Amino acid sequence: MIVRRYLTVFSRKNEKYIKEIELDFFNLKEMQNLFQIDQENPMYDCYEVNEKGAAYFKDKYGIDLDLKKYFYYVECESIN
Repeated sequence: MIVRRYLTVFSRKNEKYIKEIELDFFNLKEMQNLFQIDQENPMYDCYEVNEKGAAYFKDKYGIDLDLKKYFYYVECESIN
Protein backbone atom coordinates (compact mmCIF):
# COMPACT_ATOMS: atom_id res chain seq x y z
CA MET A 1 0.00 0.00 0.00
CA ILE A 2 1.26 3.47 -0.90
CA VAL A 3 0.30 6.28 1.46
CA ARG A 4 0.23 9.95 0.49
CA ARG A 5 0.93 12.31 3.41
CA TYR A 6 0.04 16.00 3.47
CA LEU A 7 -0.91 18.97 5.61
CA THR A 8 -4.49 20.20 5.32
CA VAL A 9 -4.97 23.91 5.99
CA PHE A 10 -8.17 25.49 7.35
CA SER A 11 -8.98 29.09 8.27
CA ARG A 12 -9.29 29.79 11.99
CA LYS A 13 -11.76 32.56 11.15
CA ASN A 14 -14.44 30.39 9.55
CA GLU A 15 -12.90 26.87 9.41
CA LYS A 16 -12.97 27.04 5.60
CA TYR A 17 -10.72 24.62 3.73
CA ILE A 18 -7.76 26.52 2.24
CA LYS A 19 -5.39 23.98 0.66
CA GLU A 20 -3.23 20.89 1.01
CA ILE A 21 0.55 20.91 1.29
CA GLU A 22 2.30 17.75 0.10
CA LEU A 23 4.79 16.13 2.48
CA ASP A 24 7.10 14.49 -0.03
CA PHE A 25 9.54 13.25 2.60
CA PHE A 26 7.71 11.77 5.59
CA ASN A 27 9.74 10.23 8.38
CA LEU A 28 7.24 8.12 10.31
CA LYS A 29 9.48 7.69 13.37
CA GLU A 30 10.05 11.45 13.65
CA MET A 31 6.32 12.13 13.27
CA GLN A 32 5.43 9.50 15.87
CA ASN A 33 7.87 11.17 18.25
CA LEU A 34 6.59 14.68 17.42
CA PHE A 35 2.94 13.73 18.01
CA GLN A 36 3.79 11.32 20.88
CA ILE A 37 2.31 8.36 19.02
CA ASP A 38 3.19 4.73 19.79
CA GLN A 39 5.70 3.20 17.36
CA GLU A 40 3.15 0.54 16.40
CA ASN A 41 0.72 3.21 15.16
CA PRO A 42 1.15 3.91 11.40
CA MET A 43 -0.46 7.37 11.84
CA TYR A 44 -3.39 6.90 9.50
CA ASP A 45 -5.50 9.31 11.58
CA CYS A 46 -5.62 13.10 11.44
CA TYR A 47 -3.23 15.02 13.74
CA GLU A 48 -3.44 18.74 14.55
CA VAL A 49 -0.14 20.60 14.33
CA ASN A 50 0.84 22.68 17.38
CA GLU A 51 3.74 25.13 17.87
CA LYS A 52 6.28 22.33 18.33
CA GLY A 53 5.01 20.80 15.08
CA ALA A 54 5.20 24.16 13.30
CA ALA A 55 8.89 24.43 14.27
CA TYR A 56 9.47 20.90 12.95
CA PHE A 57 7.85 21.66 9.58
CA LYS A 58 9.86 24.89 9.27
CA ASP A 59 13.11 23.04 10.02
CA LYS A 60 12.51 19.85 7.99
CA TYR A 61 10.40 21.10 5.09
CA GLY A 62 11.02 24.86 5.01
CA ILE A 63 7.27 25.42 5.46
CA ASP A 64 6.22 28.46 7.52
CA LEU A 65 2.97 27.74 9.36
CA ASP A 66 0.87 30.63 10.63
CA LEU A 67 -0.92 29.05 13.59
CA LYS A 68 -2.68 32.32 14.42
CA LYS A 69 -4.52 32.37 11.09
CA TYR A 70 -4.83 28.68 10.22
CA PHE A 71 -5.37 25.20 11.59
CA TYR A 72 -2.99 22.57 10.13
CA TYR A 73 -3.53 18.82 10.19
CA VAL A 74 -1.22 15.99 9.18
CA GLU A 75 -3.37 13.61 7.14
CA CYS A 76 -2.94 10.71 4.76
CA GLU A 77 -4.70 8.68 2.15
CA SER A 78 -4.03 5.40 0.42
CA ILE A 79 -3.12 5.56 -3.26
CA ASN A 80 -3.14 2.51 -5.47
